[in-house]
Amino acid sequence: METPVSPEQTLASAESEMREVRLDMLRLAEPMHKEMYPEHGDHADLKGEARENRIIGEVLSRISDEHVKPAELQSHIEGDLAGIIEFIREKKIVDLGPRNNLMVIPTPGFMRGTYSVAGFHAPPPLEPGAEAQYWVTPIDADTPPQKAESKLREYNNYTLKWLTIHEALPGHYVQFEHANDVQPESRRLLRSLLGNGAYVEGWAEYIAQIMMDEGYLNYDPKFRLVMRKIRLRVLSNSILDIRLHTLNMTDEQAMELMTKHAFQTEAEAEGKLQRAKLSSVQLVTYYVGLHDWLALRKDYKAQMGAGFTNAEFHDRALNEGPLPVMLLRGILLTKAGKN
Repeated sequence: METPVSPEQTLASAESEMREVRLDMLRLAEPMHKEMYPEHGDHADLKGEARENRIIGEVLSRISDEHVKPAELQSHIEGDLAGIIEFIREKKIVDLGPRNNLMVIPTPGFMRGTYSVAGFHAPPPLEPGAEAQYWVTPIDADTPPQKAESKLREYNNYTLKWLTIHEALPGHYVQFEHANDVQPESRRLLRSLLGNGAYVEGWAEYIAQIMMDEGYLNYDPKFRLVMRKIRLRVLSNSILDIRLHTLNMTDEQAMELMTKHAFQTEAEAEGKLQRAKLSSVQLVTYYVGLHDWLALRKDYKAQMGAGFTNAEFHDRALNEGPLPVMLLRGILLTKAGKN
């Protein structure tokens, strides 16, 4: 990942933040739980994590009721794009670029094993005007109804908005639109081939956090709770990656982490466990990158003072292409200091 952080530091940080995020989720969930389940009381008969799981889990279950039908998945995602673009422009989050070449298409059949839900395929760096593709994996008509329902509940209407923010705007699509403008072309090609994973995945998680902080969906508590659940996923990804490959984590411990502590469905957790076994130091890039992006923004904002804007920071950062964040830090803070 080209970062000085150690596995031990990352694991300790992720496990500590997981406790903090769960407490924040409980704070968000309690008033919604009171409204959604007035007959349940506040589950005062339960204590600690058991009470957290019951209250948060019941609210997430009710939120998951709001999901599309299998045949409507792609059209719903396409419908979300206009509102997201409008919000980015209204809040001046980042420059969206001039090309407007994003297409939402079904994931190619040969890639559906890897991209079981969605993914992003950027234009080649030497053909930046080519089609950028946001892949959405359709639910096969032969999928058993129970399995399809489980997937759609996991990717409910609020999670789908996060997914589009992450994969498309202002996530990976916007990121690669900036990267494909790097000059000269030789530098663009080199940075594309050797792009840093923590920069790339960290950006998509970081910018989703910024969208939430800026008030996307008018600070809707349902969306904010789902975003906190996504953060638990990012944290459990790191814990899983490190513990599985360095600390002999068992399958049972991995499943308990994801289902009982991070509120993932069995199907989602099983898929993630398989992915973790077939890769290494990939699932951890989301958290390390997110952490590095947030730290860089904090320091850049402090150095710029009243002159700081989201758009100026984001444009400068993305215009360098997918460098290791520690190198990007040196470039941006040096430039900021000269302003």
